[in-house]
Amino acid sequence: MRKNLWMLGMAVAALTSCTQSEVLDIAESKTINFDSFVGKQTRATNDVGQTENFDVFYVYAAKGEKISNSFVADNDGETFFNGEKVHRTKITTGTSSSWSNWTYATPKPWTVDKTYRFAAYANGHGATDDPAKLSSGVEFNAKMQNVMPLSGTTPLAETWGLKFSSYEAGTTDLIVSVPNEEKRSTTAELVNTMNLTFDHALAKVIFRFVLDQNAGENLEVTIDPFSLNAIKTSDCSVYNNPNLTSTTNKTEINWASQNIKATDATSIEAASESNIAIGDYVVVPEGGELVLKKDDENTDIVEDDQSIAFYVIPQSNDITVTFKGTSKDANGNTVGTTTFGNVSLKITDHDKWLPGYVYRYTASLNPQINYIHFAASVTAWTDEPNRDQGIVGSATGQNN
Repeated sequence: MRKNLWMLGMAVAALTSCTQSEVLDIAESKTINFDSFVGKQTRATNDVGQTENFDVFYVYAAKGEKISNSFVADNDGETFFNGEKVHRTKITTGTSSSWSNWTYATPKPWTVDKTYRFAAYANGHGATDDPAKLSSGVEFNAKMQNVMPLSGTTPLAETWGLKFSSYEAGTTDLIVSVPNEEKRSTTAELVNTMNLTFDHALAKVIFRFVLDQNAGENLEVTIDPFSLNAIKTSDCSVYNNPNLTSTTNKTEINWASQNIKATDATSIEAASESNIAIGDYVVVPEGGELVLKKDDENTDIVEDDQSIAFYVIPQSNDITVTFKGTSKDANGNTVGTTTFGNVSLKITDHDKWLPGYVYRYTASLNPQINYIHFAASVTAWTDEPNRDQGIVGSATGQNN
């Protein structure tokens, strides 16, 4: 009897050891691990992708096989990943710091000869309390059919990706990734990391106000609070387009609003069908008046970090803006208020705000002669110097 119990105990121990070994084997050599990169890096504080703040994203994936060049998901493969949070933490030792590996709650293994279709996003940054996760309006589709790409006249017979419904832009940066299909053909390939390259799905607009070089000495101008009225809500499809020229990143971002003017958004039938809606982007907030000064040497002393930046839905930039400036003399006496009305933001040769680009508007003001000159630059979403310039135009202000 004792011998039988001893043998039973040894068998249980061996089974337990085997199970632990199998779990360890999956965790170390077969688990799907992630690495990520934001294609257009920046140092701006609120942008996702700078090394200081990219710490979470949400991933979707389907697992299956290709039959007659068409994807067929396994019974449990349609939601193989279903919006799981993938995150990392910063490790600080003394004066140096580094990031941990990307991790998620329940490790999932690769399967040899299976085809995987991934998509991922982050809306803002910060893993605490999931601020980078959208509460609704995100749908993953592993088999999108007859999708019309941005360029060309032939629809994509089949692709995969994400749809964002009624997405509202504002103060957070939205990044997305729909990489190429993945397949591990041999057991040796199971250790390979899943690489995700993210793109900025929104456009970024920056306003900077300065005093014109001919403005008087010891002049102070306060820009009153104002907003920009434009398309603020729209549907967006993000999918893999194999026809793109990049060999590694074939994510295409297609906003329903991309070719629509704000003034037409309420009258075009397609706008209502695509949940396109107008809203206000706050440029100068209440209580946050922007003060421009010149010293007695007539030198503009406004710093770049006083510029106002926000994220916008891609759309036509055939938009006008109106704002007021109140002028004071060296003694602090108000000498007048000027309204700069219907200033156009349309840029020559760049008449759309496109995903992944930054549009900088510099307004040079001279309230003494009621004049404003707007200059604009268009750059890719990087720290590189301005690569393309556009002319916006001038306008005459009106004294109040």
